[in-house]
Amino acid sequence: RRSMLLFVLTAIISAAAHQLLANKGQDAYASMSLIVNAPYFLAGIMMFHVFRHFATFKANPRLVGIACTVALVLVLWAVVFNQTMAGFISAHGLYLATCALVFGLLCVWQALYPSQLLSSWPLQFLGEHSYSIYLVHAVTIFRLSPIYAYMYRVIGNDLLAFLVSATIAVAAALCVASITFRLIEMPGIRFGAAL
Repeated sequence: RRSMLLFVLTAIISAAAHQLLANKGQDAYASMSLIVNAPYFLAGIMMFHVFRHFATFKANPRLVGIACTVALVLVLWAVVFNQTMAGFISAHGLYLATCALVFGLLCVWQALYPSQLLSSWPLQFLGEHSYSIYLVHAVTIFRLSPIYAYMYRVIGNDLLAFLVSATIAVAAALCVASITFRLIEMPGIRFGAAL
């Protein structure tokens, strides 16, 4: 209950801070500041307690699936299809809190009862390496720009050239991320655990 209350409070504070910063012409800071992004952190804490509650009482997987589905449908309906609610969320800057709630529900659902697709080896690999991918993808993709230009010249067909370029970009980003994961991130995790 405390984490839910804190989540609601940070959602309100986040929306107010975003509006205040945007009005002062600080759009970039409004998007990146800790206060504005606080609902993400509090949603994580809240969903951890929800997860622990379900895990402790060994909730029926089917009931958890149904409960999470209903909650997701209600939140998505409020955001996408209900114009009054969507307008309220948008006007009051509550979209960050709403997104955090959706992602949190998905995390609880998959942590308790993972689907075969989401727990498959390729997606687990992407999840495990996600921080490294996040850190290296932009630089890797940008540095390969000359190769994309070459592909467009040689192939001639824009769609095919795009698909080849995208495949090269994704493969290169994953390779670089795998190297940084093994050489930087894993030693950092071990060092942090030792501390």
